[in-house]
Amino acid sequence: MAFCMMILYTASLLYMAYHGFRMGGSCLSNLLHFLDVVTGSLDKINCIDVVYLDFAKAFDKVPHERLLDKVNKHGIDGKVWSWIKEWLHNRKQRVCVSGHCSN
Repeated sequence: MAFCMMILYTASLLYMAYHGFRMGGSCLSNLLHFLDVVTGSLDKINCIDVVYLDFAKAFDKVPHERLLDKVNKHGIDGKVWSWIKEWLHNRKQRVCVSGHCSN
């Protein structure tokens, strides 16, 4: 794995903004970087738009075809809809209760 990471860094294929894929990177380092960017922009009186997406909850609890239909009905289409559809492709859902999981 270290060899793969070295190639990604050397070829500039892994940007410093990818916190989850770097040694020492984490959700916390990503949030701290984001906070720094936002507060810096606010200090300069710049406008900031932020969209939060919590796909995990939606994808875990709703059948994927129904989710795609609902997303489309809310006006999300084109490349974004296709991206979500591809992300869902071949993903499996299961329910676990008291240590017992469905297929």
